[in-house]
This record gives sequence, C-alpha cells and structure tokens, in this order.
Amino acid sequence: MCFQEDLTLQVAAEALTWQTPGYGAFQPALAQIRSSEATTRQGLDFNFDMALAQLQWAKRVHRFMVGVDHNIIKGLFFRTGMTLDIRGNASWACGLGIYPTDWLAIDIGYQNDMFPELETEFGCSRTFTISVSLSL
Repeated sequence: MCFQEDLTLQVAAEALTWQTPGYGAFQPALAQIRSSEATTRQGLDFNFDMALAQLQWAKRVHRFMVGVDHNIIKGLFFRTGMTLDIRGNASWACGLGIYPTDWLAIDIGYQNDMFPELETEFGCSRTFTISVSLSL
C-alpha cells in the first residue's frame, strides 16, 4: 500500500469469518504490518512495525461495497467495485481473478483511496495486491 507522502505499508493478514444467526459475525484475525520510515504532512516522523491477533465481532456495517465480477473467458474474471463509508467517502477498486486449475487461484487487485480517514496525515492511499490460493 503506497501513500502520496512517501509512506509504504506492507500488510499480511489472515482471517476466518463465522456468521451466526442472530448474534452477528465473529472473525478471528492475524495481521503483520510494517512500514517504511516517513514524515507526515504535519512534520512528524512515522515508522510502524506490528503483529496483531484479534477477535472481531460485528452486527452493524460501516462500509458498504458493491461490485461486478465478470467472466471474460473460462478461468479469467474481471472485477470492479466501489466502497462507500458512513461519512460519504467513496473509493474504487478493480482486478483480475485467474483460475487456471481447480486447485489454484490467483487474484490481482488495485484499490484507490480505501482509507480516506488517513488522508489528512498521509494523503491518498493506493493498494496493489496479489493473492495466490491453493486448495489441497
């Protein structure tokens, strides 16, 4: 994830979601986050290094997402979408889903300004992701 103010974040995350009737969704998650050293627009030094384990629970939605997943040819999908948060901030994303076999999935994506709450300090965020999944 790259910001306009020379900040780069590397994020690796793992999560499992368990949806329960009437009680909401539970999501145990792990994340490893590292940043480059940067200076905020306010002149403050910034460096971030964190490992996180948490259990999330939700019944309310704070970001709304809509998108299209279009099958171009067998095993190749084009994706595009938009996110709107409760403050009225809109963000967009696009990507490709590549499924060459039943056991391999490759997803490539780009997200523009998915973290508008950080824009004051670091500017607009741009995220490029590549995910490889294997089914054994």
